[in-house]
Amino acid sequence: MQRENNIKLVKHVIRGLGAEKTDKELMRVSKAAPVVSELVAGFESSGTKRKKRKSKSLKEDLFFLSTKLRELRPFKGNRCRQMESFNKLSTNIIGEVEKEKLQEFVIRHSIRAMNKLDFNQDKDD
Repeated sequence: MQRENNIKLVKHVIRGLGAEKTDKELMRVSKAAPVVSELVAGFESSGTKRKKRKSKSLKEDLFFLSTKLRELRPFKGNRCRQMESFNKLSTNIIGEVEKEKLQEFVIRHSIRAMNKLDFNQDKDD
């Protein structure tokens, strides 16, 4: 039974060598495969495995985050945390838009879009 398992293992390793295998490679692999297999099996069964890092639980992280947010009060207005550029903005931005320039912009770009559509239709014909 042991011999059959060794032959099966050697065949598996030989298939892994690829298409262009030499006789020298076949001899080397067939001698080493059973020994390497035993070493690996012995190492795995010895129980010497690397310790995994202990990860913190999600509950601890959420608790820490919520306590810090309670201290900071991020949604409460605070003058120290405001940027100067935002203070200069008007509360009614739409009222400050120049309607003539907007109308010119819309007309100009709609004409360009129509010209592109006409050009693409002429190209297809």
